[in-house]
Amino acid sequence: MPTRLRGKWALGITPRNFTWILKDKLAICERPGGVGDSHRRVRRQEEIIWLRENGFGCVISIIAAPHNLHNYDEQQLPYRHRPFNNDHLDAYLKSLYGEIRDLLKNGTKVLVHGDEVGDRIVGIMGGYIRWAGLIEDPTQAIQVTERLAGRQLDPFARETIMTAPLVVAQWINMEHYFSTVDNEVYGSGSKIYHNVVGRIGVMTGAYSDLRIGLPAQTVLNGRTPYHEPMRLLTVIEAPRDRIGAIIDRHSLLQQLFHHGWVGLVALDPDCRSGDPHLDYCHVHIAQGDGFHLEQYDPPRVDTRGGYCDR
Repeated sequence: MPTRLRGKWALGITPRNFTWILKDKLAICERPGGVGDSHRRVRRQEEIIWLRENGFGCVISIIAAPHNLHNYDEQQLPYRHRPFNNDHLDAYLKSLYGEIRDLLKNGTKVLVHGDEVGDRIVGIMGGYIRWAGLIEDPTQAIQVTERLAGRQLDPFARETIMTAPLVVAQWINMEHYFSTVDNEVYGSGSKIYHNVVGRIGVMTGAYSDLRIGLPAQTVLNGRTPYHEPMRLLTVIEAPRDRIGAIIDRHSLLQQLFHHGWVGLVALDPDCRSGDPHLDYCHVHIAQGDGFHLEQYDPPRVDTRGGYCDR
């Protein structure tokens, strides 16, 4: 039986640095009970009671050690232990974001905690906001996350927000791209003939290999594509040296950019003209074949109408 306190302690104590990411759906806090020498067993119990009494249906711990997880069992509060894995960050975030999405979709109120509410957990949550499509612009996702955290994010947090959504966008883009250019091979043909195979996929007719990609009706109007198939073009507002450093740290990004599967335009804020009515004085366009950023000098765009030559 879970512990039932009386009086003013019956509802427990709010965890330290408790912050809503999605109001009444997804929140973060530091480790219940405190971090290091400040950790107190009684406070840990009271904070877990508060989570239970406030309707949280699942706690996700990203700290490395499994210490004190048994306390969630004692309070009959479901939990999942997902230690942060920096060595395989892309795969880790994909799995974690998928779990959070599924929990929220089922109406479960979720709390994610690390040892402390630092840039790591804030960056992970900012990445989720972008990955889930709640905010389309990665720069805006960083700004929203910084407002939630009440401070500027460190390079790790900003990098997490930028990289995770880009990879997901590339998956979606490639699925539509290949399903359009050759629907019979890379798509799944007409869905009129599809038969569901268990819960793992579809086949054509009564006997075929499992089909991959999207059905013809999704991407084609007869034989004409609804949209011209194009590879993903990403636009990032940041100094090109910083963007290059991030790509150098991620082999997956190197594969995507170096081989031309994803295009990149870097809007370098250091090149602004100083006139608020004029756009960037130049941008940098990433090319394949080893990846390098080439400077392109378009005419300045005057938002008041017309163009202003350099």
